[in-house]
Amino acid sequence: IDEWEELLNAAKALQKECRRLAAVASIPPRPASGPPAVSVADAKREVATLKNAIKKAFASQMAYSPSLKRSMKKLTFSAPVGVETARLLFPGGLSPRGVSTKANIGEFELYGTALTKSLRFRSCLCLQGEISLQYSTNTRELKVSALYGMY
Repeated sequence: IDEWEELLNAAKALQKECRRLAAVASIPPRPASGPPAVSVADAKREVATLKNAIKKAFASQMAYSPSLKRSMKKLTFSAPVGVETARLLFPGGLSPRGVSTKANIGEFELYGTALTKSLRFRSCLCLQGEISLQYSTNTRELKVSALYGMY
């Protein structure tokens, strides 16, 4: 009889452990610490939004001044950008410090339209040269700068 009682107690303990494990298995896993993962589609959408914001910021900074006939002025833009979005902007990869690169205006593809502002007498303000892109992985900030002049 003592053996039967031991077996019964062992069976009850096993049944209790099975219930506990079943309850633990039904709990969803905790998210990993840190920022939530961004899907590729969201990152691509953010890149498109970012390029549009850069274009609008540059357009709002372009202003005529008489000195533009002989020289150029600098345009700047900075914004916080997630790592996944930065990976899409810099296909060459990110270093631990960040990335600094230059892109042709055509490569940067400001939605296929040249960023210009028309002036009187067949003149216009246009981007010239290259667009400079800098991304810091520590601060997660993107800085974009370019030069514009009068044609």
